[in-house]
Amino acid sequence: MSVLQLVVTQPEDEFAGLAVLPNPKQAAPEAFSSKSGHALLLGSNDLVEVAAKLAALGFQTISVDLVDRHFSPIEEDRSEQLAAPLLVAMDAGDVELARNFHESKMMAGVYVSRVRLRSPGGGVIALAQDGVLTADDSTAADVKKGLAEAMHMRLVE
Repeated sequence: MSVLQLVVTQPEDEFAGLAVLPNPKQAAPEAFSSKSGHALLLGSNDLVEVAAKLAALGFQTISVDLVDRHFSPIEEDRSEQLAAPLLVAMDAGDVELARNFHESKMMAGVYVSRVRLRSPGGGVIALAQDGVLTADDSTAADVKKGLAEAMHMRLVE
């Protein structure tokens, strides 16, 4: 599995670009800041929305990691209780439904730290906060276009 960093490029035109850069040493996102771009710092809300958009493009949500405000995993029973409807909402490809559940009172104080998805080609990816993507090399190549489309960005190779 490769560790990759999602980076937003700062193009001269009006559309931001998305680059997926290798990060084998798991450097902090700040290490990717330069004049030409910066790490895409995805948060909990972003992960839920991107997962729902990817599901609409044929990806299947497999699991989510839920944490508290200290980034510690929540109790297993509560995680199972909350993860199931959140996965259903995301897997439906309905961004509004997923966002509404994620922002509901049931999810108060609970955050998504990582979401795992199966690509249309069958490979599994993990997308985590701060724009960290984990995937095998062949799957990473397949999912770049879907990620860019889900985030309404152009893909930068």
